[in-house]
Amino acid sequence: MSASYQVGDALSGTQGPWREFQDNWTRLFSSLRTYGVGTVDPYQDTLSLGGPRTIGSTLIMDVNVPRQLRSVYWQAIAYDTYEDGAWKIAEDVEARLHYPDDGLLSVPQSAARESVRQVVQNYVPNTGFIYAAPQLIGSNKQMFVESTRDMEDKELVILARSRYVLRQGESYEVVSSVSTADAESLRLSGTNYPDWVTERYLQVPQTVTDQTKELAVRLTAPFDNAFDKSIAVRDYLRNNITYNDQIQAAPEDVEPVHHILFDTQEAYCTYYASAMAVMLRSQGVPSRIVSGYAQGEFDEESSSYRVRASNAHTWVEVYFPRYGWIQFEPTATIPTVDRPESYGSGDAFASPVTNIPDQFPDDSLLFDDRPSTALNNESGLDSEAAGPDFSLWQALVAAIVLLIAAALLFIAYQSNKRVEGDVDRSYSRLGFWASLLGILYGPSETPYERAEKMTVVVPEGRSPIRNLTHEYVRKQFSGSYMEDNSFDPHGEWRTLRPLLIKESIAQRIRGWRERNGKEK
Repeated sequence: MSASYQVGDALSGTQGPWREFQDNWTRLFSSLRTYGVGTVDPYQDTLSLGGPRTIGSTLIMDVNVPRQLRSVYWQAIAYDTYEDGAWKIAEDVEARLHYPDDGLLSVPQSAARESVRQVVQNYVPNTGFIYAAPQLIGSNKQMFVESTRDMEDKELVILARSRYVLRQGESYEVVSSVSTADAESLRLSGTNYPDWVTERYLQVPQTVTDQTKELAVRLTAPFDNAFDKSIAVRDYLRNNITYNDQIQAAPEDVEPVHHILFDTQEAYCTYYASAMAVMLRSQGVPSRIVSGYAQGEFDEESSSYRVRASNAHTWVEVYFPRYGWIQFEPTATIPTVDRPESYGSGDAFASPVTNIPDQFPDDSLLFDDRPSTALNNESGLDSEAAGPDFSLWQALVAAIVLLIAAALLFIAYQSNKRVEGDVDRSYSRLGFWASLLGILYGPSETPYERAEKMTVVVPEGRSPIRNLTHEYVRKQFSGSYMEDNSFDPHGEWRTLRPLLIKESIAQRIRGWRERNGKEK
């Protein structure tokens, strides 16, 4: 049972009956590896603009990549609504379970993007987030994807969490669709925003001050496109707001963005990003903030980024028609890499990527019509994600496991039924469990005294223990014993058995910890 999540992951490539069996199996033993265990995740559904922060330098993860990337973040969660000095995720978010063999996520298709494979080595004891470079499109882990939908029913991914808690030292693979769009293309992308963008990402609360909006007008007025407007606001914040992660929260009667722009002129990343997003929204430029980690330190030898808690970060994304969400960096202490002016600039970063045409005369798309399995293999996901090639043997293994499990359950049920239906054997089973739990009985102790000893160890089972003992005493010592038809020994054991199993496991865990502590 302790390996059930590994069996489930390894056999996730089949469909139909096996998927139903797998889900039932997970529900039966969900406490072994799901969110019954507390997770250590730095981000929640709400991100408040608060006071000082202390984040330390704890090692979070290593991210192996095919080559050093020009500029990258490791995304955790995207926020869309700003109210009362805090960012929130959408109220209409839906969560669904995505299996590796389901293929790539059905996200809106965008031009000028490159599929980048990453292998993430996790160093946090218990975490749930799947981290990836924006935009996540696939993983070799089963994951709960939280998203909204656009008008074409495509997923607008807000965050992804592993179905099973990720342990320290565990690794996973992800594939992201990373933008390679150049500055000229983004300038010319226009303002033909889809409805789902204008309805959600232009929201500005009434609490945002006129002074904040006037500053946004002054900064963006010289420009006629969203890209240059975004650069203007970004550069103003980087040049005029001093980085300070020990600032105090804004007074209750002062809007936080206004506070850092006009009162303190000091901020850290959450404030920088909030100020940029709010000002852009006030000028009709769709934007949002995203939290996760900045890229960290790149090691050429291993071709990987080492990411620490000190890299925890929040940045801005601006939406461009045909090109999707594009990252901008307003925080003064984080380097920003300007995009090349055009594909002809000679910059490798600007070169069109494989499977994307040199020019985009129409709505060319990143994904072609090949099956998602082929895309997964091309992107570098391992055989777990490409499981359909082995669906036959996986289905056979699943069927055999199901039959064995059913047979064992049937045998156990019949055995329990015989034992529990007999008063003497049922009482003897109490004695067996007592010895298993380390309860010692004296030869002169009565059944009731023995029952009281057992209830001390398993107090939640007091009622069934006493009822089973009482029925045994009646049979042994009553001269006119008649079976009580209202007494249900099977029901008593259904209540008691899980409590005994729980206590037995708990005792063994405590013993293991004590032995391990002594060895240390």
